[in-house]
Amino acid sequence: MAGAPRPDEEELVERHGRGLRLGLACCAGFADTFGYIRLHGLLTAHVTGNLAFMAAGIARGNPHILLKFLALPIFILWVGITALVIGRVGRGARGGLLCGLVFEILLLGLVGLATMLLPSQTNPDSLPEIVIGTLLLAAMGAQNAVMRFSLPKLPSTTAMTTNVSEATVRWVSARINPDRRLSAEERTALARGARRIAATVCAFGLGGVTGGLVALHLGGVGLLIPMALLALLILWILAAGRRAKAQGPNLANNRNS
Repeated sequence: MAGAPRPDEEELVERHGRGLRLGLACCAGFADTFGYIRLHGLLTAHVTGNLAFMAAGIARGNPHILLKFLALPIFILWVGITALVIGRVGRGARGGLLCGLVFEILLLGLVGLATMLLPSQTNPDSLPEIVIGTLLLAAMGAQNAVMRFSLPKLPSTTAMTTNVSEATVRWVSARINPDRRLSAEERTALARGARRIAATVCAFGLGGVTGGLVALHLGGVGLLIPMALLALLILWILAAGRRAKAQGPNLANNRNS
């Protein structure tokens, strides 16, 4: 995954980059807020934030910190599992992306079923809460693996703190360059990158508001919303692939004529 981008990876970013980063950021924001409300403050997308909550719980003498302690190891485990599945099943960046998105949809479906079937508990470390939290962490782990495998050049769709810092640095670099070495084209590119990251953060926020409303008023059935969004992304990518294949012979015929 390191090194120069693969040709199919470049094509993915060029054709679908905007829709993918905004759609996936919406899903991550949804999952983060849904988990925070439904699972007593568990962050399932910005996972490292749970370390601060765990530390605060220890300082206050709160014994219910098990799931927050387990969140990062669970997340890492599912990133690894998804990477293994993508590596075995997915073919190239596009195949890996489609495989990972299907995997994420299945995991979100399990979260929805578990939320509807398992009773809500006041103890955040009860078995039902751990089951739901593990599945939601798994879904976000799958999304992160997809980003690293197929879309590493796009902004993160889960860790918004990193995105905000990067957008700020890009914007300042584009406006105030102390050594005056940047060309006008470079400043324009930096400003464009900052706007893309800002739009990704806004999409995350929109998804977060939706996830919060769903957690409060709909429950597990509301997870059909991010599942439908992911399914639309898959159909969009497949339709674009079919169009590209159909145009291939036409382009070849035009070159030969």
